[in-house]
Amino acid sequence: MGIILATEKDVEWINNQYKLAGFVPSDLKNEIVAIVTYNGKKAGVGRLVQIDKDNLEMGGVYILPAYRGHKLAQKLVSFLVQQARKADAPNVYCIPFENLGNFYKKYGFKKVDLQEDEIHETIIAKYNWCLQEYDKNVLLFRL
Repeated sequence: MGIILATEKDVEWINNQYKLAGFVPSDLKNEIVAIVTYNGKKAGVGRLVQIDKDNLEMGGVYILPAYRGHKLAQKLVSFLVQQARKADAPNVYCIPFENLGNFYKKYGFKKVDLQEDEIHETIIAKYNWCLQEYDKNVLLFRL
């Protein structure tokens, strides 16, 4: 089990996985994309998207079905959280499916109060898109 940072040669593979999951594609321009491996094979993917100097979004966490149950999502999210902390952006958002809320809370994410908290407009737009796009409910979290 390991983590590698994606390069341009990985973009097609990444976006094939994101297409299967129904996620927005990656282009690496303003993203750090991490690939988790298992027994030397690509097993999952996740990313940090740089919105601006103060705002990041962690998302696109997807483990291929054949590799689920090996705690790869934990390794991947831990790595992305470490990268986010190194970036030192004051706001790191995540928009997980509701059933994954407790999983993300383990890494320090907390539910955002949409009425009280100031939230970047790009994040609000993405959150609203997710609410409309997916059959499952999503949450808005901040690290």
